[in-house]
Amino acid sequence: SGCFASSSRVRAMGPGGNISSVSVGDLRAGDRVLSYNSLGSPEFSKIVFAHQHTRRVATVRIHLDNSTEYLETTPNHLIPILEASAPVVRHAASCKSNSVGIAVPASSSLESGRTPTWIVGHQSALHPGDPGSLLGFLSLPRNNRDCGRKLEIELLPAGEVKEGDRVYTVGPNHRMHGKVVTRVSKSDFWAKYIIAGQDFVMVDGAVLSALSTFSGSLETLPFRFLDWMLPGVLQWGPVAASLAAVMESPALIEIEYYVNQVFR
Repeated sequence: SGCFASSSRVRAMGPGGNISSVSVGDLRAGDRVLSYNSLGSPEFSKIVFAHQHTRRVATVRIHLDNSTEYLETTPNHLIPILEASAPVVRHAASCKSNSVGIAVPASSSLESGRTPTWIVGHQSALHPGDPGSLLGFLSLPRNNRDCGRKLEIELLPAGEVKEGDRVYTVGPNHRMHGKVVTRVSKSDFWAKYIIAGQDFVMVDGAVLSALSTFSGSLETLPFRFLDWMLPGVLQWGPVAASLAAVMESPALIEIEYYVNQVFR
């Protein structure tokens, strides 16, 4: 599964509205963490499910800008990358082939009142320093003529990230900047799987997905739906035990592999 290292830090909002830095390992269902919604705006969304692995798991450390700073996730965790080394995806005329479903306003400020130009396709995002919101996920284009344009962002599994790729990090006023990947190393660490109300969460100063497959929100929607229908059901003893068994099963990696063969 796509998990964050338990030592990773997120911004969390407490019951009184106080915001603090919290380790992923300390997060619990019901906590609220800084995320990005379907319009690309920041919000503190509720964690509906969290699972701490019972043993150390293989991780990838993505080192940034020749500093001690790095991101650490499991190898199949999807990372938004600018100018990735893998080929840029192009699509034909129909946006219906867009399995991940990302659409963003290109070079337009959402605050300006102008109708944004949409870049639509498998994966896309604003250029670093563009005004407006970060990313618009699971949005639909106004028409099909914007479909099939060349895109400049990819969601890559952490294990495929290379030196020279750029990761989106969050600056003042939620402006995005691309930090260069200077080294990628393998490690192993305690890791935790979290699902928040939104699929993209700010972790260690970067915007990272909570996804481990290219099925997009289809991966996380069942958890949110169950929590909406029966609040707290995912924490009920029998349900929690069943989910924990699935999360610890080696078969989960194989299932995710076949899901990616369908959606990627």
